Amino acid sequence: MKMIVLASLALLAATAAPVHATLIDTKFTGTVASQAGTSFALGSTISGEFLYDTGTNAYVFFTVGGVPIPGGFSSSAALTPGGFSAIYKAQISPVAQGGTVNRTFTLDLEALNNFPTGVTATALLTNPALPGALDLASNPASQFPSTFSSLFANADGSNTVRVLANLVTINSTAVPEPASLVLLGAFLAGAGALRRRG
Repeated sequence: MKMIVLASLALLAATAAPVHATLIDTKFTGTVASQAGTSFALGSTISGEFLYDTGTNAYVFFTVGGVPIPGGFSSSAALTPGGFSAIYKAQISPVAQGGTVNRTFTLDLEALNNFPTGVTATALLTNPALPGALDLASNPASQFPSTFSSLFANADGSNTVRVLANLVTINSTAVPEPASLVLLGAFLAGAGALRRRG
């Protein structure tokens, strides 16, 4: 009987708890190519990160150079026509949100060749071949290097604070949804309890 229960628990863990990645954690680094109103020196290394929820198609957070975008932003992640660029953006727009400031955080991935047909911008992030497919400033033949940036400015363009960095590294990790972790924990607890009773 104990073996049947253990086998059932293992089957449940294998079939009911696959890793459904609903969160994608993307971390990136680069060198500052231009800036205004910041303390970043040209050529210095800065980093960025965002957590994207594929269930809501929105960022949980987005930060560049240690500065996060405040709440109330819109989210987008899309490939441009032709599939040569993938743009990830969080923005507080004075037009769309009716405010007085523009705050924009962007990761712009440029391909050496167009990205595969049918791939989505979010699926592209966790493709292990992504880093090698990108046009980077370190490539001597680079024409349109991948970049990331942040921009804070008043709606009229005054008081601009911005930084643009050429991408050097990028790494994305699929984070299992909480339900999968709960089921896996229940399986391990059940197996441990049966082992102690046996």
